[in-house]
Amino acid sequence: MFGTVFRFEIRYHLTRPITWFYFTIFLALGFFFLASDAVQIGGGAGQVKRNAPWVIAQSMLILVAVGQVILTGLVGTAVLRDYQYQTHELLFTTPITRFAYLGGRFAGAFVVMVIVHLGIPVGMALGPLMPWVDQAKMGPVDLGIIGLQFMTLVVPTVFLLSAIFFAVGALTRSLFAIYTQGIVLLVAWTVTSQMLSDVGNQRLAALFDPFGIQAFDLMTRYWTVAEKNSLTVPLTGVVLEN
Repeated sequence: MFGTVFRFEIRYHLTRPITWFYFTIFLALGFFFLASDAVQIGGGAGQVKRNAPWVIAQSMLILVAVGQVILTGLVGTAVLRDYQYQTHELLFTTPITRFAYLGGRFAGAFVVMVIVHLGIPVGMALGPLMPWVDQAKMGPVDLGIIGLQFMTLVVPTVFLLSAIFFAVGALTRSLFAIYTQGIVLLVAWTVTSQMLSDVGNQRLAALFDPFGIQAFDLMTRYWTVAEKNSLTVPLTGVVLEN
């Protein structure tokens, strides 16, 4: 039964145009961040390459933080949808377990969230290849590094966000709560950003930032230009704890 619900949830989202619209938005942001000076997300300065591993990691996390506002309903309404369409009474007459229902819904919605966010690394891989891009500001396009940063930084963050969105939807069954939680998370990001400027609160800021950006900043704060251009952000220390 879990597999049936899981497959239904994925199929439902992948047949909706809005899902691919979200994917296209992320792809365009990742693409134009590296292919055009008009889009500024994070980015290197001085001798740091525009597509250095450090820049890629920072930009991915920022895009996830900003983009989750529009994606709130993707996971949050996975459970609420049955009540909206008045199908819950019929559904609950079937011999479905709580794990199969909630677990299948969540797992399917999470997989779709990962697919949507895949637009970010795809766009970042394509952007530097454009003929108008100043290659002197770019390093080599390394798909392994882009993929590794996505798996170690973006996927765990998306999992946490999906769990929060899904739990709020399941517990409140309120559209208002679902669509405002993204703002609450952005407020939490802002608060932890202010905490990071206080030496005594830096560790707390890194641990409680829902997007992991403060943990990333704290770990890489004293990296040299060479390190930013060559090293991936390791899943250790405060980043792993976050």
